[in-house]
Amino acid sequence: GNSEISTAALAVLAAFDGGGHGVVALEDGFPNLKVAVGCLFMVSFVAIRVVAWPFFAYHLTSDLLQVLADGQAHSVFVCYANLGGLLALTLLQFYWLTEIVARAKVELATFLLPAPGPAAAHDHLKSS
Repeated sequence: GNSEISTAALAVLAAFDGGGHGVVALEDGFPNLKVAVGCLFMVSFVAIRVVAWPFFAYHLTSDLLQVLADGQAHSVFVCYANLGGLLALTLLQFYWLTEIVARAKVELATFLLPAPGPAAAHDHLKSS
């Protein structure tokens, strides 16, 4: 449901992956747009999957534990399977966050720092 909103931005971002399955012309022709979509993905991921996800996971966990405690579960196995799946997905959200932050550092450094060229080499020689 709502957690997939960030996935839409990720799908658009994947189109810029010229080295993978994306379109090379997009990556080369629109580097600023790639960074903007990447930032949109990162913000939506954090808002939905890092901030909101634990809140909703907590309420689902509380409901499942209450159903189990009251003995009203139609299937105890299904309740525990949901709890296990929810735990696994929650751990994945935080693992993916570390991956996103690491990738964002590389992408932003590449975007913000000018590539060394003849002018940069000349400036370096003058400072020596």
